[in-house]
Amino acid sequence: MRDERGKNDPNDPERRTLMKTKCPHCGEEYEVEADALGQTAECATCGGEFQVRDAEAKPAGSPRKPSAKIVRAPAKKKRTPVATRCPFCQTQLPPGAVKCASCGEWLPGSKPKDPIPYIILLLLFGQFGLHNFYAKQPVQGIAKITISLIALLSLAMGKEGVVVAIVFIFVIAIWCIIDLCRYKEILSAAGKS
Repeated sequence: MRDERGKNDPNDPERRTLMKTKCPHCGEEYEVEADALGQTAECATCGGEFQVRDAEAKPAGSPRKPSAKIVRAPAKKKRTPVATRCPFCQTQLPPGAVKCASCGEWLPGSKPKDPIPYIILLLLFGQFGLHNFYAKQPVQGIAKITISLIALLSLAMGKEGVVVAIVFIFVIAIWCIIDLCRYKEILSAAGKS
């Protein structure tokens, strides 16, 4: 039987206030003591660190869920990606994966861009680099526009200008052929960013 002093003891397990919090990385819910609010916790499921936020406070005596491990000294460190599961087939994926090796599905946010618009833009407006803007390559697109403008301006210089324009147009044509041969690689990189 407890004595009267134990009723006001803040360390008494029956008097502690619990609160719910949720790991933002994997969604696992935890109940932690209210004094952990604002501290950094480590998820027991995925190992990710997160700041404890009050989702819903509730008195002690309620059924307890597992408690997240509270990390007292939050350290600023570079996080390595946590291995995840494929949302389609639930296969364990290595960190940084963009496509599931088991079912062949692209992971959300990593699907490459559609090749049809890229190829049409390349064939019709390759000289001006519009396909590069579609593939999130603005530097290459601006370079092609600049070279095209130089080629057009050099036509005003007479016979020598025509030769310069032909050379610049030839350079852009070779560059566009290379872009056409590498379209899968280029669009795959565009889908990741």
